[in-house]
Amino acid sequence: MKKEIKKGISAGGVVRKMINNKIYIVLIKEVDMPGYSWVLPKGHQENGETLEQTAEREIKEETGLKKIKIGKKLGIKERLSFEKNELKTIHYFMFDCEDSSSLSSVNEDEGKIMRVEWFSLNNLPKLFFKEQEKIINNNLEILKS
Repeated sequence: MKKEIKKGISAGGVVRKMINNKIYIVLIKEVDMPGYSWVLPKGHQENGETLEQTAEREIKEETGLKKIKIGKKLGIKERLSFEKNELKTIHYFMFDCEDSSSLSSVNEDEGKIMRVEWFSLNNLPKLFFKEQEKIINNNLEILKS
């Protein structure tokens, strides 16, 4: 008997910030998950939310950032969830950060401790999800503008 895969919609994005005339983007990583590398902030859409509202809420929850402003839509990707039990459609947007946050911090979201760091767009670490690397690489000109 085949196990039915549920479908889910998520949204998040690439949050950028100018620091010393260089563009940085924020990445997160769960502290207590060894082997789990950096990701873009994103999460599930809740009832009644637009995709833009979902992206903004999830970014704020996962990063602790307060002052972000949405820009262009960067793309849509599909993949199986990490647990392989859900087909996710993920909508990515660009955000500009106006917070005066430090380059590194820790934030707690739903009991998970998240490491939050700003990385130069020209010197990003390897991301856990390949589609997130593609979203960044396919939109480099937009992110640099």
